[in-house]
Amino acid sequence: MSQPPRVPLTPEQIQAAVDRLDPSRQLLRQMLIETGELSFGPRWQAPMAEALSKAAGRRVSPQQVHNLIIAQRRFPNAMIEPLRAAGLELTASLRLRADRLKAIWDSDPHALEMAAEEKREIDKDMMTLADLSPYSRKEG
Repeated sequence: MSQPPRVPLTPEQIQAAVDRLDPSRQLLRQMLIETGELSFGPRWQAPMAEALSKAAGRRVSPQQVHNLIIAQRRFPNAMIEPLRAAGLELTASLRLRADRLKAIWDSDPHALEMAAEEKREIDKDMMTLADLSPYSRKEG
């Protein structure tokens, strides 16, 4: 027997659910939303789920992200560190992209070359950090 389709929650219902969250879970929810929007733009939920999956070392679906946004699921303790790790990795990526854009338009003709070298260094550092992370997947 199939269930009837779910009716989307109204903004008022979502706000009521958010208001029931404790302050720390409200903050985590807000951090998730802002990190996703700033990193990926208006269609951020699926790429944010991918970033969280990578950081958590397990699949996080876009539906799980959506449920956290509409406060239909409690933000799990197990997702706090992956959110932090994903946020830091996305910050580094955004900073690198901003530096590369600046280098493209900078009047110094060597700036792009310097940005490329910085990217190689950052990529190397990120790989080292990923190897050291307890959340990284180990082949074996």
